[in-house]
Amino acid sequence: MMEDFSANASALGYFYQSRYALFLLLSRAEADAEMSVARLDDISFGEGENPVELLQTKHHIKATASLSDASTALWKTLRVWSTAFAENRIRAGEIILTLITTGCAPKDSAASKLRPQTTRDRDPQTALKILSEVASQSESQTNRPAYEAFRKLSEHQQRALVESIQLLDSSPNIQDTRDRMLNQLRLSTRPQFLEAVHERVEGWWFNRMIQHLSSDASSPISSREVLNQINGIQEKYYAKKLPVDFLDAIAPAYNLIKNTVNPSETRRTESAHLLNPAFCGELLRRSIRTHNAVSPRLIPFPLLFLVLPIALHGQTRESISATTKEQMHVWLQTHQSVRIGFAERARDLVPMTREAIAFLLQIGAIAVDDRAGVRLTRYVARNVPVSPEITDCYKKAEILGRWFARAGAPAAIYTMWGVKP
Repeated sequence: MMEDFSANASALGYFYQSRYALFLLLSRAEADAEMSVARLDDISFGEGENPVELLQTKHHIKATASLSDASTALWKTLRVWSTAFAENRIRAGEIILTLITTGCAPKDSAASKLRPQTTRDRDPQTALKILSEVASQSESQTNRPAYEAFRKLSEHQQRALVESIQLLDSSPNIQDTRDRMLNQLRLSTRPQFLEAVHERVEGWWFNRMIQHLSSDASSPISSREVLNQINGIQEKYYAKKLPVDFLDAIAPAYNLIKNTVNPSETRRTESAHLLNPAFCGELLRRSIRTHNAVSPRLIPFPLLFLVLPIALHGQTRESISATTKEQMHVWLQTHQSVRIGFAERARDLVPMTREAIAFLLQIGAIAVDDRAGVRLTRYVARNVPVSPEITDCYKKAEILGRWFARAGAPAAIYTMWGVKP
């Protein structure tokens, strides 16, 4: 029988590490997250030589791969981290050690006791007991260097090491990771361009990885750099009128921008600056908050594209009383003029809404469930002084959230405003 010299598994492991690193940066809530790859560990987060989290990735071709107590994949990771502890390169209580694996930890195994705090199974003391017994009794020659590295640690170091570990088993494999990245990009990219945008993003990322790994410098890659690159790629499709499913978007004309918040000649520059993802995102966030406080269901994703064309349009905004108790359909019957030009304005503001949504997702301010319902996270906006006009925009955005919660399905709400869903 010929020996298997295939390097498929190793090659997939390296590609998986790179792809998963990009997935992590896209998923991280911190807008200023910084990552290094293959420096201090497979993946590390933090500044320079002082990481806050080290991650090891283990990709298995077989979906049924088991992370047993004597698993080579598990003990290879423990050897790396035991050595780092022994050399004081990482300190207990100051770092998170994450093992990401496509394999599965069997029930009651040491690995199963190291899942995150959010699970009921976590029990580092039991995991330490099992690992100590394996290191002392196993006769595996393959794992012997790892056992020795672990046993060289003092009992205190062993306990600190195990308590710092969290296991993410049954993680998405290399193909599933791609699908998850597509799901994230889907929220801000038109479906027919989704594959093209993803390919460009990942193509840039692999080139960025080559630069990162070839450099002697220890400069990390920031999530802001990734977001800027994604925005740049997506903007190339704006000229082709890249919208969401509901609308055909066009780039906003300057006369719309200058008149959206305040038509005064002296406020043109300020108005243009206000239409940035942070400000527009705060309007969306307030509508989401008031909607979800009233409705048992999360606000549907499509309704976010109605907030800016209403809240930012001066004439429409001023027509809404801050103390109104009317339902939206009743108010629209007595203010039918607000629907004039609304469909065109809504189309023009689609790109700004998309950018605001991407911004909120990047900083972890919102999350979208599998039914396209949007919720707020624990993100808290900074309290900064604002003008009365901005305060009014905020209040009207909050009213919109309550209106939407009581007005029915998204298609019905779009129809009320004269937009064909």
